[in-house]
Amino acid sequence: MNHQPPKGTILPGEKFNAHVHWSTMSDGPMNIIGREFGEPVPGFYDMQKFPAGDNERLANRASFLSRIGLEPSQTAIPKLVHGADIKYVTEHNPHLEDLIGDGMVTDRAKFALTVGFADCPSIVLFDGTSGALALIHAGWKGIAGGIVEKAVGTMVSFGGQKHRIQAFIGPGVRKCCYELDPVTASKVDGIAHQGHVHVDLQLIIGMRLAVHGIPAENIKGEEKCTCCATVVDKQGAEKPIYYSYRREKSLDPLNTGMMVVSFY
Repeated sequence: MNHQPPKGTILPGEKFNAHVHWSTMSDGPMNIIGREFGEPVPGFYDMQKFPAGDNERLANRASFLSRIGLEPSQTAIPKLVHGADIKYVTEHNPHLEDLIGDGMVTDRAKFALTVGFADCPSIVLFDGTSGALALIHAGWKGIAGGIVEKAVGTMVSFGGQKHRIQAFIGPGVRKCCYELDPVTASKVDGIAHQGHVHVDLQLIIGMRLAVHGIPAENIKGEEKCTCCATVVDKQGAEKPIYYSYRREKSLDPLNTGMMVVSFY
């Protein structure tokens, strides 16, 4: 198990700082799905193949959180549905079905928003003066459905000022490894395509944020691709850094990383 501090960055503000952290494969799978609650999620995965209860993944999550000074009870864990709903949260949800959606916003300090990732980028939005904080899961369906624009509007409704809002785009599949059919690609970037095309989700997210008033200099992110980025271990072997459904073609939805953000 990895005992090093998780990868992360700080988004500074006038009154508060947001602390953003994300896991890698060396931290182990994080199971931000809900299997640990011991209840089937119809249509989401095969409960016979992936039965309830996985102490290893729960231990990975607890270890990861402890290294950034958090307990599982201080987190919100959503059931992701690849939509555009954003929920206001201020307390831990003991059951996954208590929090369904792909976006969360909070104004509670020292409380963490978390989301699983294994190719879809996550977006942190933070206003360090008002204390408005959002975490968004932004797959192509969410982007096409307007979740980026909705997130900016939600931040403003919680006192965020567009010129102060900082954005951080977490690990995700990059253009080098993300090819879509022309119809799907058009839904994401609004451009008519002939044939399959490589799509840059991070660029599209950044452009949508900028169009809706977030200063370009306030938009940053992790540049490594979840699908192809590698690291050389102590034995000299080259290994992937992040979990990736696109790379592994895995049917197990539990092999995900974890993005965590809180402010204080």
